[in-house]
Amino acid sequence: METSSPTPPHRMDPADGCPHADNARLLARGAVASVVLPGGIEGMVVLGHEALREFLQHPEVAKDARHFTALREGRIEPGWPLMTFATVEGMTTADGADHRRLRSLISRAFTPRRVEELRPRVEELAAAPPRRPTALRDELLIRIQAMDGVEPAVTRELIEERMSWARGKLDRYLRTRDRLLDGRTEEEYLSGADRIGPYLTLLGGIAFEQENLRWCERVLAVLEQRVALG
Repeated sequence: METSSPTPPHRMDPADGCPHADNARLLARGAVASVVLPGGIEGMVVLGHEALREFLQHPEVAKDARHFTALREGRIEPGWPLMTFATVEGMTTADGADHRRLRSLISRAFTPRRVEELRPRVEELAAAPPRRPTALRDELLIRIQAMDGVEPAVTRELIEERMSWARGKLDRYLRTRDRLLDGRTEEEYLSGADRIGPYLTLLGGIAFEQENLRWCERVLAVLEQRVALG
């Protein structure tokens, strides 16, 4: 299995940004990447369908929560945002006979015939106009909504922090885009590359953070104007 070259671990935040663009950026580095989960928990992610299939089929890979070292050692705080994914009992966390039993049930539910029966509904959903994603974290928007009566400097600090975060992510996305293009124009890449899904996802992440920055710049301009007016 191909692994990525040593780089600073990617800090994962399930409540922020565009995860698909982050995944595309990490996949451009290699099939395996080091990450820091919420709470400072170190880990690794396996990216790409073939690499993940190879990983999950390895006889030494276990998914049961009892193998989660940080959880076993008591380093996971109550309310950890990824707790459900790690501990819920189901096919994705079962091993051995339990996994085979649950997979058998799923396989019977999703036969080729059943999947074909679902095709019209899936195509209908895919053709519907997408809902516009929320470009900013709800937590920040709530604090901005309640900003009246708060010192402008406090609000400015919040916005500048968000801008710094967005610029950092945008810079990483742009570097990944340049690496994927490798001197080609976007039109050349999209017409000749074997896989364009990661690139198109990356474009979504770029647009996402650019929209964040535009909004932040607008908020700062309004704050400056109100301070000037007294």
